[in-house]
Amino acid sequence: MRVHPQLLRRHPRHPLPSHEINPGLVETEGVHAGGFAEGDFRKSIEAQTPLGRIGQPNDISPAAVFLASSDSKYVTGQTLNISGGIR
Repeated sequence: MRVHPQLLRRHPRHPLPSHEINPGLVETEGVHAGGFAEGDFRKSIEAQTPLGRIGQPNDISPAAVFLASSDSKYVTGQTLNISGGIR
């Protein structure tokens, strides 16, 4: 279930700003702990990604800060794919 369309429909007069960020593979502690940071899986993702690399946390964080700020006051119900171009 996608949460943000449900929020918009539930409160049409006073919609809550609601967004989704869909990241690709991002190099995090969890990715390292799961063994995905190196090896064939990572190489496969990098080969499929138009930018040719996996994401870094600082690739995602500016978008999250923007969506949480007043700069995005006229943005609602959007999904940002921040994945280096992979879909």
